[in-house]
Amino acid sequence: MDPAQRKRDPFTAPKYVETLAELQQHIHGHLANAGVADREAKRLSACIVDGLSTSYAGRQLYVPAGKHRATEARNAAMLNEYDPANSRESVRRLAAKYLLSEIVVYRCLATERARRRAALPH
Repeated sequence: MDPAQRKRDPFTAPKYVETLAELQQHIHGHLANAGVADREAKRLSACIVDGLSTSYAGRQLYVPAGKHRATEARNAAMLNEYDPANSRESVRRLAAKYLLSEIVVYRCLATERARRRAALPH
């Protein structure tokens, strides 16, 4: 339905209502996939959407893609799989598995080691 027709049709919900309903369905799906019971997932998703619409009403909201988290998770997995006793072969295997160059694997390992050291209590 085009926007002009939407404005004339009194039985068509405004676009924002559709957007909130879509967001609620999306959140409900993630909760259900995480093992939350359907009834509770519906209740929580409605509560979350209500909270978001109250907090961010009238604003445009930028949601980052989250690639940083994926990269951190990959680096953590690489360090867990890394075998220091067989360093060179281990790096080659990780490079092939993660489709990275060996130099990038070394950088990822160093970054993850530094992250873990920083997280230790001082």
